[in-house]
Amino acid sequence: LEKAQDAPGSDTLRKLMEVEERGNVRIDRQTGRLDMVRPIDFTPCNPADPGPPSVDFQDTLIASAVLADITEIAGMFKVPVQVDVQLLPGKGGKPEFWESIAGAQARFFSQQLGKRGVPQHLLSSHGSLPPKGAKAGQIWVQLSQEIFPPHVLAGKGIHGERGASKPSPRRK
Repeated sequence: LEKAQDAPGSDTLRKLMEVEERGNVRIDRQTGRLDMVRPIDFTPCNPADPGPPSVDFQDTLIASAVLADITEIAGMFKVPVQVDVQLLPGKGGKPEFWESIAGAQARFFSQQLGKRGVPQHLLSSHGSLPPKGAKAGQIWVQLSQEIFPPHVLAGKGIHGERGASKPSPRRK
């Protein structure tokens, strides 16, 4: 009878809901993408400053809470975790400088997850610049696509964006 009442799937969903209720992260249960509800900002970098730029969180309390929740979710699934940082370039500096900063921020974020208990061999990171026209950079974490495969909904991309389609005919 005890075994029949064991429902690991519902336990995991309940734990996910508890983590989301804290208001730090949200998980897309279809794709395995974790988005930050409470934004994590890094200390600003100035390309004119001498020496290599340092990477740190602006608000360590918020970052710590978000990282704890991501670590908890990663621990539920025990799958590879990809950290992606898109950095909106600041004033000055070449794109290569800002891409290197984005990469350093992604590695730093990933290292912080490792310090909190996510096994290093499951972590990877990637930093880049956002597409033209973006108003802000962003950070997201992707759980392994082996268990959260990308999918395309009818006429929509992975996260519900409209794909390229024919315009609707105009009425006369």
